[in-house]
Order: sequence, then C-alpha cells, then structure tokens
Amino acid sequence: MSYSSMSQEDLKMDNVKAKRIAFITDELNLTSQQAEKFWPLYNAYSKNKKENRKEKRDADERYKSLTDAQAKTLLTELINQEENKVKDKKEFVEKLKSVIDVKQILLLFRAERKFKRELFRDYKRQIRVIKID
Repeated sequence: MSYSSMSQEDLKMDNVKAKRIAFITDELNLTSQQAEKFWPLYNAYSKNKKENRKEKRDADERYKSLTDAQAKTLLTELINQEENKVKDKKEFVEKLKSVIDVKQILLLFRAERKFKRELFRDYKRQIRVIKID
C-alpha cells in the first residue's frame, strides 16, 4: 500500500513539474532555443533553493532544545543562509541574462508566484470536493 501511494505521490509531483514547465514556458513565451538553455539553469537553481529550505526546516526542529551559545551560532547560520539565497538569486539572474531578456526574467518571477497561487487554488478546490463527497 505504501509503495502504491508513494508512486502516486511521484506521479503527482511529476504532473506538477510538467504543469510548471508548460506554465512558465507559456508565460515567458520562450522559444525552443531559449527553453533549451533556460530549463537547465532554472532546474539547478530550483534544486538549490529546495536544499536550502530543507536545511532551514532541519534547523527549525532544533530551536526548543538549544543553549544560548547554540542559538547564537544557529542565528548566524540562518543569516548566512539568507545572504546566500540573495547571492544565489543574483547569480541566477546574471546567468539568465545570457539566455532570456530582462523583461522575461521579470515575467519569470511573476509567473512563479502566479503558478503557486493557481496550484494552491486547485488544491483548495480538491479539498472542498473531498469534503462534499
């Protein structure tokens, strides 16, 4: 049973990834040449962001049992993570400039927010349907 649900989760995630690719490609109006160069950059940046979020979540779990010295160290680490996040985004934007124009970069950030909103709305609709049934 858990194997079945795990594969269903993988399918759902693959479906979300496919929708994200289609959505962003459409919103940015990427040519096939742009898409070929854009997606490897985007995927690497997204993977890095995901890893950073996981590190932050892992740190969140330790908060309650920290000594003052550990808390001070962790706070410094969290600030460094935020600084690295900004640095990573700047590097990502610089790499993108060689692939897509600046307007498309702005559209990308808007498209990401828009996609998340739509994904959340779909999720809420599914929850309502489940509650009604």
